[in-house]
Amino acid sequence: GFVGSYEDGFSPALSSSLNSTGMAFIGPYPSSAALISMAGNRNVIRVRASYGDEMNALVNYAASGLDLTMFSMFYSNDSFGQQGVESLRLALQAVNLRLLSGGSFSPTIADGLASLVGGAKPFVPQVVVVWTNGTTAAAFIRAAQALLPSE
Repeated sequence: GFVGSYEDGFSPALSSSLNSTGMAFIGPYPSSAALISMAGNRNVIRVRASYGDEMNALVNYAASGLDLTMFSMFYSNDSFGQQGVESLRLALQAVNLRLLSGGSFSPTIADGLASLVGGAKPFVPQVVVVWTNGTTAAAFIRAAQALLPSE
């Protein structure tokens, strides 16, 4: 059997083989697409929330708990990023909000993040969802902080 996976393309590809081999897949790191492809598969044992579940919790907490309604997103322009954007859009739509701005980048090019941040429209969101790996997220946050006015 298999235990866990962090690659979005891996889970759906493996799903079709599980029934024929009888192997178990425990703890997939499921995206929305992965969950759909694995629906009803008794050999898949989920132990964590889907991206949609995570975004719903985030949006509900921000909008209902903190009264924050202006959302922006920074994400990679690959399948992982697209799943994040779609999950956020659906979560916002469920509470009658929409994604007001966003920026994407190529996950293979870490350079140029400062220009992406600097080229953003003059909009100050209340919530910025950073949907990428830790290294790229840190670089984006440093570039964005440099644009904030000093207190």
